[in-house]
Amino acid sequence: MDANEDRTVQAGRPAGETAGATPRSRRARDVLGGRRRPFPPLSRRGRRMLVRMVARMLLSLAVVGAICAGVLYTVTNTSAGSWLVAGIYHRLSPWVDADAPAWVKDMVEGDVDMEGLDVYEQGIVTDYQTSVSAVRADGVRSYLTRCLEGTSTPASDEAAGLVEEARQVMYGADGADAATGDGVAATTDATGTSVAVEEAMPASEAVYAVTQDLAHDTEAVERLYPEAQCATGFDYSEMDLVYWSDPDGTGNVSYRLFGDGHVERRDVMPAIMCSWALVALFWLLAVGGALAAIVGTVWCALVRYDTLFQMVVLLADDPSASFELPAEMNEDRQLLTDIRERGETDKQASQAAERRKNELVAYLAHDIKTPLTSVTGYLTLLEEAPDMPEERRVRYARMALDKAYRLDGMLNEFFDISRYNLGQLVVEREHFDLALFCHQVADEFFPQAEARDIAIEVRAPEGEAVFADASKLFRAVSNVLKNAVTFADKGSTVEFVATVVPAARSGGLSGEAGSFELAPGAWPERRTERLPAAEDQAPDDVRVRHEGALEGVLEDPGFVITIRDRGREIAPQHLERIFDQFFREDSARTTAGGGAGLGLAIAREIMRAHGGDITAHSEAGLTTFVLTVPAPSAFQTASFADER
Repeated sequence: MDANEDRTVQAGRPAGETAGATPRSRRARDVLGGRRRPFPPLSRRGRRMLVRMVARMLLSLAVVGAICAGVLYTVTNTSAGSWLVAGIYHRLSPWVDADAPAWVKDMVEGDVDMEGLDVYEQGIVTDYQTSVSAVRADGVRSYLTRCLEGTSTPASDEAAGLVEEARQVMYGADGADAATGDGVAATTDATGTSVAVEEAMPASEAVYAVTQDLAHDTEAVERLYPEAQCATGFDYSEMDLVYWSDPDGTGNVSYRLFGDGHVERRDVMPAIMCSWALVALFWLLAVGGALAAIVGTVWCALVRYDTLFQMVVLLADDPSASFELPAEMNEDRQLLTDIRERGETDKQASQAAERRKNELVAYLAHDIKTPLTSVTGYLTLLEEAPDMPEERRVRYARMALDKAYRLDGMLNEFFDISRYNLGQLVVEREHFDLALFCHQVADEFFPQAEARDIAIEVRAPEGEAVFADASKLFRAVSNVLKNAVTFADKGSTVEFVATVVPAARSGGLSGEAGSFELAPGAWPERRTERLPAAEDQAPDDVRVRHEGALEGVLEDPGFVITIRDRGREIAPQHLERIFDQFFREDSARTTAGGGAGLGLAIAREIMRAHGGDITAHSEAGLTTFVLTVPAPSAFQTASFADER
């Protein structure tokens, strides 16, 4: 193969495979190439359901296996099984009379020609003769036993001799000269009285001990059997003496010969076929039972899934509908209940958001129309009265410009909160002086505060540099301070306090010398307490320790800005919603000047983008807003701890 051909082969090979490597399947190539995702792993709940289903399946298979093993044992190792097999053969393959072959008749009459028979037939003749000899020997033994017991009398000397030998064996050779009728040996004492000495051997055993080889002595059997038959009436004409099968080797047809010479025939094929059918039925039932166990387990799982699916569809159609599930689906019931409650909560929240948005649109339409009408009116006056005095013309132009600025501010707020909702808020931190920052924010509202005779008291540690996005933080603090100046009582003081948590003093907030203390409840679900000053602190220096949900953040470096005013109180039901988006209500505290009511929502988004938060507390006319900004390293550490 030349270089060009080699390049052609390499070009036709899928990416990721080298020469000589095992070819990958199409799915494997798609997974490796990123075109298809591998099978997702089961969740913990899915694994529990799988384990439960497999356990039920194994239990069902174990029950089916135990039943099958019990049936097999019963058929093969108990009398009930033997009775069943015998009943099958008796019903389906009974013995019927058959014509005996000529050589069988000759065999019964004792005039068979062995040379004219084949080997198989000769074996049958031999077995027959042996069986006849054994049966007649048994008849002779029965006759001798009766003679030994005294119920019969030997008719020949040979029989009497055998009886005497059996008596010697029965009673022993030494002392027994008589025997009682119940088989107990007896002797006589000096007075001639018969005395029992010991229990004797049974007569049948004694006779058998003497005549063990009688069946092999054909001549002796022929001599003794006539008198035994005459004395006992022994008859073996109804006894089956020999069995044989068809010489073709199939073994399906059997024959038996009775003592009177008649022959019976049996065809065992029906019984064998029935047995095979029963075995096949047994295995069919066993396999069917196993499959039924598997299908039943899967069916139960499918029924459970279908029930769960129906409940999900029901809740999708009507979230308030009630549903019932079996007791084994308590986990699913709880899950569906949680989903329904969450759905109802989300629905209510969606409806509330939609209602607030509609209200916002109405407010925006009204608030935009008001300054826009003013702008249009002033400009119309300027257009219609070209000879208007210069002073009035300037005043109208300034008023139109102020209304246009106000309209521009409301639109900017609306666009800002929309942009923040889309996750487009980017924090760009920088180092800046905290005290200078606070004074700059306060200076922005000095004219408004002076107009209402309100003093803004700023307390911030001098020379402390913090790390945050100054422009966005300025926007958040301005929105809060604007609310405070707008709704504070005339002639009151707005407190604007900033505190820093340096890295060297983690565990508390250090404040500037003064009487600063967070108001109780300013931190939801937190406790604030005044701690005694340390030995190296000024007597009026205050440390505030915060405990609760943000304890880890507050104990790390960062800073806190607190704005407190005394004036109109925020209702508790409004206090929980003043930071919500699209929330505005005339009785609530919103931005001044008839704005869109988005200032506090924007402030919260900015604080959360810094890793901090904003909270509010209002009681007895004293309203406090607390803005926390942790240092970037502290915020990242706390976030990592929460994820863990």
